[in-house]
Amino acid sequence: MWVTGSYDAALNQTYWGVGNAGPDWNADQRPGDNLYTDSVVALDADTGRLKWHYQFTPHDRYDYDSVQVPVLADVTWRGTPIKAMVWANRNGNFYVLDRETGRFLVGDVLDLEPDETYDYVVASGLFGLDSQGARERIRPTMDRIFSWSRIGAAMNFLSGRSPTPAEQRIYIDPLKALEAGFALTDALRLNHAYLPNDFTLYLYKVPAWQDERRMSRS
Repeated sequence: MWVTGSYDAALNQTYWGVGNAGPDWNADQRPGDNLYTDSVVALDADTGRLKWHYQFTPHDRYDYDSVQVPVLADVTWRGTPIKAMVWANRNGNFYVLDRETGRFLVGDVLDLEPDETYDYVVASGLFGLDSQGARERIRPTMDRIFSWSRIGAAMNFLSGRSPTPAEQRIYIDPLKALEAGFALTDALRLNHAYLPNDFTLYLYKVPAWQDERRMSRS
């Protein structure tokens, strides 16, 4: 633990961010999730007993220590008052947890409800942080992201054609991604040339895309 934690007087709980596992870069020497590393732990302030924990990055290979100060906030979540904890993690993702129980609340694009649409929407990285049925969530996630765009959307995936797949990663067959994309639009493009381990799928809303191309040529 590098930084001072937070304290909830009403719950009599303290919250602490935990650093990364070691050795930092050679994760093969420490198999498994490496329990409690890259986590937040909630402790009873009187006894020090562990109440709950949430691990942001299991089996960390990239030094994503979770030593940010836990931010405590009382919010309304889907119509219900929640004692929440918000956390901008070093792994690049933003989390909202129930600080009473450690229950995961937000960290998934399917939970977002933007009040406007955008010309372009770009998604790269994790689509869902609860890790349940990740592959089955790709199609509804693509549909949701595409619905937010007026002209088009781009989504990046780890490729099932990768020559060097790593453990504990979700890889997507590019042909399956194309199949899901064609269910949304006939104007799409797949680029697998940038890196061998990933690909990007570009989806366009045909009238808006054609209008933009005409404007760019004028």
